[in-house]
Amino acid sequence: MLVLEVCHIAIYDTYMELPKAGTGIDLLGRLSKDDWRQIAAANLCLGGESEAEALGDVEKVMRTDEIEGERARVVGYRQTEDGSYDLCAVEGVVDLVSSLENDPETPVPFAIYTKKMAALCIRAVENDRPDDYYFPLDPQAILSAELFPDDSVLPRYIRKLRHYVDKTQEAVEKNDIRDVASRECLIDDLNGVLGDISQGTEVRIDCRAYRRRAGGIEYGVDVEARAQVLFGAAPLFVWRDNRPILEMVDPKDSSVIFRIDVKDIIDILPICENDYKKGDDLFETVFADEFQQLAWQLATDLKYTDEPYFSNTVRNHIKTLNKALPDELGFDAIGLSGFVISPSGANNKLQYEFIDSDRAYFNAVKFVRYDGAIYAVLELLLHDDLSSSSRKIYAVPSRDKLLRFESLNNDARLRACC
Repeated sequence: MLVLEVCHIAIYDTYMELPKAGTGIDLLGRLSKDDWRQIAAANLCLGGESEAEALGDVEKVMRTDEIEGERARVVGYRQTEDGSYDLCAVEGVVDLVSSLENDPETPVPFAIYTKKMAALCIRAVENDRPDDYYFPLDPQAILSAELFPDDSVLPRYIRKLRHYVDKTQEAVEKNDIRDVASRECLIDDLNGVLGDISQGTEVRIDCRAYRRRAGGIEYGVDVEARAQVLFGAAPLFVWRDNRPILEMVDPKDSSVIFRIDVKDIIDILPICENDYKKGDDLFETVFADEFQQLAWQLATDLKYTDEPYFSNTVRNHIKTLNKALPDELGFDAIGLSGFVISPSGANNKLQYEFIDSDRAYFNAVKFVRYDGAIYAVLELLLHDDLSSSSRKIYAVPSRDKLLRFESLNNDARLRACC
């Protein structure tokens, strides 16, 4: 590892847009007047033949493909089992958009214009029991809705897969589903999602724990194992009691079956021979010339700001930079190669370090002072899969420092190579 010492560095992080404790991305704040009009128009179609299409339109407006399975906190009026509305605050995970029917004889604490309304479902677990909370998608009904980027640094598609598995298990247990046809239909849906990730090829699975069944499925013996990188072909979910478990055959020994609970999976990467698919170049999409110019202007302004006004100016400039960044930046893995600033040693002394990794995640925007100059930097969490640990590094989003800077999202992520 090449390390160069950096002196006279100060890090300023008095304001962060992405949530830490109690502050999240404002889901309703992302909706425009046209978005609310589309939701109102969709409500008019609920209850008819085009209800499914109308709910699909609302999901597009809400961008549920980006937020489903993510942790959120909602304060507002939720519909109870008897059709009345109760003001509550709940923290759980975002589920799909559903339709609610309003009873004309039941008082509603906000104005309604249609018998049915699209509603956001939040799934919460209390006392080991999952509950669904339905909030009508109306600014009068929802006081606040905050989305919290996941701090486990798992890829978005793995978090979404976990959500589907948990949801499937809950549905089976809650409805006491025992008939083979219904259970197979549910497991086929899960394997469809898994197939989108594995792409029908051999895969590499990074996991914290798994079971190794030697001697075949019928008469084999299960052996518990710790963190490992596994390789195999055509992984599939199968039922083990009421829990879908991923199974995969060891390519070196067909009598050995790997069994992995999705809660222990860190990543699933298709293995494509001689195929390396790059992610989106962040210098072309996010940190282009316009952002570079803005960052330079704000950093230059800070350099000449007097000390009594410095803290407030830093806070305002970080807020300005955060507004220039997309919310989704906090959800995708980032691949980078180049020099970053990292804390080192017992005193967390800051040093230059060369990094080549595809397991970094955006955390916050900050400013760094170095040898009389101030730079805008990104605080990234660099994840070690097998130790399940993370550390902070500070990257200057500039081609002068980074040779590669990519967003490895669900549609463009690293392919492991044979």
